[in-house]
Amino acid sequence: MKSWTVAIAAVCLALPAQAWDGSGFYAGLNAGLAAGGDAGGDYGIHLFPEHSTFVDTPIDLSSSFVLGGVGIGYDWKRSGIIFGIAADVQATSFDESAITEGHDYLFIAPGHWETDHYPGTTYKASQKMDWLGTVRGRAGAFLLDNTLVYGTVGLAFGRVANSALLAYPSGMNYAIRDTSTQIGFALGAGAEQRIGRDWSLKAEYLYFDLGQDRIIGEPGSNPDYASAGKIDQPSGHILRLGINRHF
Repeated sequence: MKSWTVAIAAVCLALPAQAWDGSGFYAGLNAGLAAGGDAGGDYGIHLFPEHSTFVDTPIDLSSSFVLGGVGIGYDWKRSGIIFGIAADVQATSFDESAITEGHDYLFIAPGHWETDHYPGTTYKASQKMDWLGTVRGRAGAFLLDNTLVYGTVGLAFGRVANSALLAYPSGMNYAIRDTSTQIGFALGAGAEQRIGRDWSLKAEYLYFDLGQDRIIGEPGSNPDYASAGKIDQPSGHILRLGINRHF
């Protein structure tokens, strides 16, 4: 991530610049604050083939975190309207864990089902997002001569590590672990102010959601059982500032 930041900064300083009129290529840096994370998830334990027990375990992994990185983009100007595409990637500090006692479950067997609460279990979950990126379209117009106001929508993607452990008083335990790139969406709005001939400052709001993923668990302490999780991936609100150079 640091090497990308240095590379973009070097490009910004090395390439010849042009006066910004709302069109052309740009590259820059950004940093900001975010609030969000995973507000829950379902943890399932399955016994094959006799019955299935689905454990519904809400757990709050939401958090405030910082992020910062690099971005590039290209804009076109048509009849006073600005259309463009932007891409960015940020390192994040999001790293949360939580523990809850007891869980609710749904037991399903042929011709029978029931719900109940199991008070003696311990459920531990953690989630970490190393980086977050977006590829978005944007469209807007200039207010006055130097301030671009725009809306934006597109893809979001991030590297997320999830882990969860459901432990029973009897000593049985079931775990899921996964690290993968999750894909979702991002949308928001921003304003970009020209400063000087070829530089601009921007303020931007984004909402991102990386969706939900089904994870097959590791072998548990009872070999007759297998575990799986349907995990809410990170989502949240981002406020960030950036600086761009236009070429």
